[in-house]
Order: sequence, then structure tokens, then C-alpha cells
Amino acid sequence: MKTCGYCGSAVERKGNMYYCAFCDMELYKEDVQEDGQRKLVPITAGATLAGAERSTPELMELDSYYLTELLTLVRNIYITSFIAYSI
Repeated sequence: MKTCGYCGSAVERKGNMYYCAFCDMELYKEDVQEDGQRKLVPITAGATLAGAERSTPELMELDSYYLTELLTLVRNIYITSFIAYSI
């Protein structure tokens, strides 16, 4: 079964592309995997808050380590602003 290389969900063929309903994006043939396997994504270094402005397709190209760092940064900003607002 053809699946999305990013999330592992089933994809449907649309012309010469594939569509993943979960990611809500079209995929090239090289981004489609078999039976839920994931696409290998190289590790990038050091997340910055500028990364939070990226689109979903751009974020999906990044490795889990970068995304975890980015999530930590964004949560820290959220918590800081929430505490400042509640005082």
C-alpha cells in the first residue's frame, strides 16, 4: 500500500502526484513510501524562533530533533507571555 513518507497515512493518486489527506498536501512520487514507512530526513542543527514561521510542508522536511527544539522554544515564549499577562 502506498503511504505518505512523512506521516505514514494512506495516499491517493491524483494524476502524476499523490495526495495525503492527513498532511493536506500533494506529494511527489519520491516522497511516497510503502506500508507506513517514513522518509529519512537528515538532522539539522539548532532551532531558532524564525523556524516557527515556516509552513507545514517546510516543517515536515525537518528532523524530529529540530522540531522538538523548536517546540521547546515556542512553549517557553508562550509560558513567559502567559505569566506576564496574568500578573
